[in-house]
Amino acid sequence: MNEIHNGIAERWNQEKGLIVRIPEKGFITIPKTEISLYPFDKVDKFGIPLEVKSLLRRNIVFLKKENGVYSRKAIMREDFNSLNIDQIVEAKISSIANIGIFLRYKTLIMFCPISEISNSFVKTPDECFYKGQSINVKVLSKPDENRYVIVSYKATFNPDMFRFSIGDTLVCKVTNVNESIEAYFLEVTPAINGILNINDCPITLKYGDRIIGIVRKITSKGIKISFQQKI
Repeated sequence: MNEIHNGIAERWNQEKGLIVRIPEKGFITIPKTEISLYPFDKVDKFGIPLEVKSLLRRNIVFLKKENGVYSRKAIMREDFNSLNIDQIVEAKISSIANIGIFLRYKTLIMFCPISEISNSFVKTPDECFYKGQSINVKVLSKPDENRYVIVSYKATFNPDMFRFSIGDTLVCKVTNVNESIEAYFLEVTPAINGILNINDCPITLKYGDRIIGIVRKITSKGIKISFQQKI
C-alpha cells in the first residue's frame, strides 16, 4: 500500500541522500535517485545539489513510500502526468533570469521563455514580474520527465489584447473607482479592462469620465494605462 508523508528536510548525506524527519515516525532517507525528476546539474561549494538545497531552505518535503522505498520523485511524476497540454494553471515565480522566468507548480519547475511573456517587446522579465508572484500560465509542452515544463504567460491573455502594443494611445471610460487599492478601473473595449493608478493621475476622475491613456503594460488581467488627458 502506498503511503504519502509530509516530512521536514534535515540534512544532505553525500552517500545516502536526503535525510528527512517525519513527525511521529522518526528519520528516513530518500535515496539520491528518488529525490527529483530533474538531474542534479548544479551543486554549491559543499557539493549539495541546488534542488536539494532549496528543499533544505523550504524545510518541507512531500514523499510517498513505494515498494519499501521513500520517494519524492514518485509524487513529482504524478504531478507531471496530471498536466495536460493547453491547460492553464496558477504557478508561483521562483526566480527571474534574462531568458525568462522559472515557476513552481506543486512539486514541478516550469519555465516561461521571455518570448512567451508578452506580445510586446520585453527587455528583461523583471520589468513585468517579481519573485514570489503568482500568475496564470498555459502549458505549451512537456518535453519529458527530466526537463522543465514549458509554459506561456501571454497565451492566457484575451486574444483581442494582441492588437495593442506598449505606447499605443487609447480612449478609455472609467467604470469604477477603488480607493482602497488606489486605482481607477477602465473600459478599453467591451471585452478588455484597463487600470490606472490614482497616484499617477493628476486630476480626480469619477464613474463615466472618458480619458485618453497610453498603454504602459499588458497583463493577463488587463491593460495598465498611463494618463494623458481627460476628454
